[in-house]
Amino acid sequence: MADLLIEICCGHLAAARTAIQAGADRLELCSALPLGGLTPSPSFIEQAKSAGDVPLMVLIRPREGHFYYTPAERLQYLRDIEISIHAGADGLVVGALRADDQIDLLFLKEIIALADGLPVTFHRAFDFVADPIIALQQLIDLGIQRLLTSGQQPTAWQGRELIKQLIDVAQNRMIIMPGSGIHADNIQELTSYCGNKEIHLSAKRILKHTRTRHPFDIDYWTADAAVIQQLKTNHQV
Repeated sequence: MADLLIEICCGHLAAARTAIQAGADRLELCSALPLGGLTPSPSFIEQAKSAGDVPLMVLIRPREGHFYYTPAERLQYLRDIEISIHAGADGLVVGALRADDQIDLLFLKEIIALADGLPVTFHRAFDFVADPIIALQQLIDLGIQRLLTSGQQPTAWQGRELIKQLIDVAQNRMIIMPGSGIHADNIQELTSYCGNKEIHLSAKRILKHTRTRHPFDIDYWTADAAVIQQLKTNHQV
């Protein structure tokens, strides 16, 4: 389990600062984690950038729900990429499908062109494609550097067989990065089974509110420094 790169998904600035201080190798920045993640604000990216020298992958997702985008949403998507790069993104996390659950190759080509050489991760929209092996080859052919997937199951552990198959097929042509439901108690077994070199998790803990009088006084997630430090100690890169 040596040489495992640990990417922490952060939904707000406090989580990002905690993850950086705890030694995360890379961050994925987003907002609205309980919705699966949406595009973060430019100020979040800027402040995370100033918090430390850790690569920042920025999620581009204009809304919750399915990954079939209207022409207007595509314009918003591309504009969000431009704004995120200007704010300091070191890479992009993207994904788009057609209504028949095939990868939207034409739109992805636009995205890659706009990324202008920045590394691109295809996110868990992949977990809804009709044929994962064909989709994997399409992403490799497009030059996508990394795939984030739970193996088309609710958690990466449940999808470990497909994840391992994807790694075997991709070989060294693309990084396959498991994500979803990963924590300190299963990361070693999952990685030993799949053979992945990178892992994606939120390392989350719940911040509980004691007040209940206001509807906005709700619990929310943040990064747990102790979990990240433990993972870094056990799996030094």
